[in-house]
Amino acid sequence: MRGLYLTFALFSLRAVAQTAYTPLPIQDIDIPYTDEARLAGLEGRVQINGAIDEDGTPRDVTVAKPPLGLGLDEKVLEAAKQWRFAPDTRKPLLVNIPVDFLLPDKQSRWHLTRVAFDTPEGASRPVFLSVKYPLGSGLALDAGSSPIIDEARIVAAVGRQAWTVLSFDVDENGIPRNFEAPDASVDLWKNQAVALVSQWRFTPGMKDGKAISIRCTLDLAWGQRNMSAEQLASARPAEPEVREDPLSPPPISLVTFPPPPPGVERIALSASAQFDHLIKGVAPKFPAAAGQAGVGSVVLFEVLIGADGHVKQAFPVTQGSAFISEATDALLQWVYWPPILNGQPVEVTTTVPIEVPSGKDPRK
Repeated sequence: MRGLYLTFALFSLRAVAQTAYTPLPIQDIDIPYTDEARLAGLEGRVQINGAIDEDGTPRDVTVAKPPLGLGLDEKVLEAAKQWRFAPDTRKPLLVNIPVDFLLPDKQSRWHLTRVAFDTPEGASRPVFLSVKYPLGSGLALDAGSSPIIDEARIVAAVGRQAWTVLSFDVDENGIPRNFEAPDASVDLWKNQAVALVSQWRFTPGMKDGKAISIRCTLDLAWGQRNMSAEQLASARPAEPEVREDPLSPPPISLVTFPPPPPGVERIALSASAQFDHLIKGVAPKFPAAAGQAGVGSVVLFEVLIGADGHVKQAFPVTQGSAFISEATDALLQWVYWPPILNGQPVEVTTTVPIEVPSGKDPRK
């Protein structure tokens, strides 16, 4: 199926001495849905990380967590290993490439955004057999439904998405049982998610020729009928920050940014915690003669990422180059996944390393 939206982004972190530019593939990319993912209505983003060698060949390609599920991650990984990029004589590049799977003809407000099975060793997982998404509001209503109706109206009015993490057993007959909802944007959505999924049916998991019960966990979102990959990604619990040293303190800002807007929180994240959240990275446009200025040097920038994921401000905290303005202009065009904390948009401050030519500006 054509129509997958690809955004190529570069983030130089562990190998900060690598050349910064946005690579483009030299052939079209066509990654189809799996039949099961289409049947289940699974939508979302598969994030591919890896490197591009000087000859344009990708290597060390992996899928970033959390996986989307139902074979889509494997489809993208298989295709990514065959991608070829224009050869470049500069050093290898670290890249992360988001591949979006969307169903623009979807008519329901409900969206399935992740699937995971806890399949025992030696067993086959359950397979989606029958999936029904209700039209209209998609809400299960009864005499006491006023709270969920009011909540749905608020979600729709502010343009946000409600979400639920739902866990259940697919029993020996392929019927969902023993529901638990460990997390949700608002608790009211937990029963709504159970009402939705209780109507679904599966081919049961098998082990040693016998049907067995296997646990399944889904991420579900409720909102607009058509949502972008960024909206779908934000409709789930925030991923916990992962630091290289769990005992290290949060990063200390050396720059004083203006206070956030009223009602918006601001958090500080390490550069590594932001690594997988970059959607769009713009390479600095240095003058053609900049290569004569000497080998590259790394300049650290402190950046402020707005609640919409766009870089609002960028300030260098280390010097050593005459090309700070070009790097700053590029950073102000970077876009991250909108940061979410406890279901609410927040601003983020973080550090970004950018390689720039060292020495004097040859234009002067």
